[in-house]
Amino acid sequence: MKVISLPNMFFPLTLIMHSVLQLKSSHVITPGKLKEIIQIYQSSSPFLCHHVISILRDVESALRHEDEYLEDCFRRFKLLKLLYYDTERYCDKFASYNLIKARLMPNKTELESVVGMMVNMMDAYNLDIRDVTETELDVENRLLIADVLLEVGSLSYQSKVKYMKLLMDSVNIEEVEDYYLPVYTSIHEDWNDLINMLNFERICANRETVGTLYCKIEYRFYQAFHIEVLSDDPYVAVYHRFLTDLELDQANIEVEKFNFEKGVVMTNDGDSEQVDFRDQIEIDEGESIFFENIHHRIDMLENLSSHSRTMEIYKYRLGGSHEPHVDFYDDQHIKKHEEHGNRIAIAMIFLRDTEIGGGFGMPRLGVFVAPTRGAMLIWYNVDRYGRNSEDTVHGGCPVYKGTKMIAITEYNELLQNKVCEI
Repeated sequence: MKVISLPNMFFPLTLIMHSVLQLKSSHVITPGKLKEIIQIYQSSSPFLCHHVISILRDVESALRHEDEYLEDCFRRFKLLKLLYYDTERYCDKFASYNLIKARLMPNKTELESVVGMMVNMMDAYNLDIRDVTETELDVENRLLIADVLLEVGSLSYQSKVKYMKLLMDSVNIEEVEDYYLPVYTSIHEDWNDLINMLNFERICANRETVGTLYCKIEYRFYQAFHIEVLSDDPYVAVYHRFLTDLELDQANIEVEKFNFEKGVVMTNDGDSEQVDFRDQIEIDEGESIFFENIHHRIDMLENLSSHSRTMEIYKYRLGGSHEPHVDFYDDQHIKKHEEHGNRIAIAMIFLRDTEIGGGFGMPRLGVFVAPTRGAMLIWYNVDRYGRNSEDTVHGGCPVYKGTKMIAITEYNELLQNKVCEI
């Protein structure tokens, strides 16, 4: 999930000007440059900019007495933060416009660079945040450092989680000013995503299925199904040898009749967008009797119904993966885009073995499913009461050797005509 920083929400003019002019400000900040910045504030709106001008004069004075005053990560961050975040808060859009026009407005990359250096320094010398800042950080600075930290591309998920915890553990929402509440909310959402990514990376290191609760054999349609249950609520289970070797060979023959196209996923806005991590084909009802029969078998086995027997075939090549995400829909999305209601369950069949990688991970449940040819994985996106379950966050682990190919079908809430009694 993308971080919604203050400029993205409150500074549309700033963002437009950054985009149009493609500005790059220098990392070298001199007393002369500070004087120029102060003059811009004074000419723009001296009364409103009084707070910012006062701080800049103090920095200018300190820099004249100590030319290395800003060769300090935290001092540099505070100055860049003042210009980048606070210009429109304490001044107005006209001041921001003039700073950008004069190529004196810092960009987010500079903030990311400074925060990245702070973290690397703490890692290298085993320092605490107070060792770097030389003071107790207030809520505002903790929030804004965290906001930038989430976007530093050079840091590992592990480092980000570690320092996000240090920054945010002592932040109480009651202490956050209304102005920064959107940032606080966004940080917590993205922090959860970050933890999911870290746990996803860890669980994808497995080679065998992890998280088994119990195993059972059920006899249906004159066939014994070997079922490995990984979670009871939400329900997650693997049906081993769901397809026979003969059926798997036939599946590959059927797939070869179609041409793969670039993969498509649905965005949060309900739109479709192409992705690079997979190729796919959609086999509609009437195009393959074989896959229709497989779909029917899943329907009967799970007591589920769908409006068509469409199967989607996904192919992940070397390096292909799908980051952790959820497949349920929220109420707003359903009202706008889904006439058949929430997406409550997904069935996925592994059509090939993958030599290294290519598994399926659910980081919040501690579940990993090895990509075993012929096995079917079924998971519900809702709990036993039909409520969306955040624990169903899942993803496809990277393929390191071989090709992963799976068949997918999904089930929507309003299409179910066989409901179990409570």
